[in-house]
Amino acid sequence: MAVPPVFDPAPDPIVPQVQIDAGEALYCMTGLGPLLNDDRISAGQLRDALSIGPSVEKLARRLVRGESFESAPSSNHSYKTMLDRLTSGLTDLQTATVLSKVPDAHVAMAWLHVSKQVYDFLSARLPKVPYVGVVSTVNLEPSDTEWWEFQDTFTLLNDPLSVFLSISDGSVLPSQIAMLELLVPSVLEAIRLAVDAALTSELSRVKSFELPVSVEFGVATLRGAPIEATPYQDAYVVQSATRDIAPTPSKAKSPLAAESESGVERALFHGVGQG
Repeated sequence: MAVPPVFDPAPDPIVPQVQIDAGEALYCMTGLGPLLNDDRISAGQLRDALSIGPSVEKLARRLVRGESFESAPSSNHSYKTMLDRLTSGLTDLQTATVLSKVPDAHVAMAWLHVSKQVYDFLSARLPKVPYVGVVSTVNLEPSDTEWWEFQDTFTLLNDPLSVFLSISDGSVLPSQIAMLELLVPSVLEAIRLAVDAALTSELSRVKSFELPVSVEFGVATLRGAPIEATPYQDAYVVQSATRDIAPTPSKAKSPLAAESESGVERALFHGVGQG
């Protein structure tokens, strides 16, 4: 079986090169639309996939400079619709139809492999509340919190490059980085290298350059060594629930923020030992 091709970013004397998997590159442009909504894969998306390397580098430079990012559009599907589409599986006809939309067969198979992995991951994460009735078992709608958390995961995995927004505002969680590491590892590695290169470039121009505080928190989590940033993560959880755009530090506790707290911060944050 032939090895799927890879898309190589254009040579750059500063940014270390990383081979971005062809399927991951195209998936970043299409998301799950072709599988869930029968969206077509356009020629423009294929072109954008070929230039994903330079696109990631541009986003990294914007991140380091503290520029703002737009929120990725969230799914407008109801719970019932999402349940139907994520648990019905993919038929052979549906798979063949989607593959026919990509001119290059190798790229098509690589894209389908990534898409099905994300599909299966989200299907397993979709909250299900089975109710056993007299005639059959049905799924009740989950709580608002469970549904919101799933929608948040769906938004990220449906558009992996949207992670730049949560890195920029310091709200990105280790669990979100772990999802990208599992499903689009070469894209995540390209993001890490591009951010490091952009930071190095800024430091070479301005010796006193410093990252914005929220970006510093996000970049630390991206690198796998999150610093004590729970005020930003807590604000993200609280304000995202009302869909505010710009989180600010808050002491509102959330289950999501707890995953990156250290024991020391928990003590300080909750006032343990203060007298």
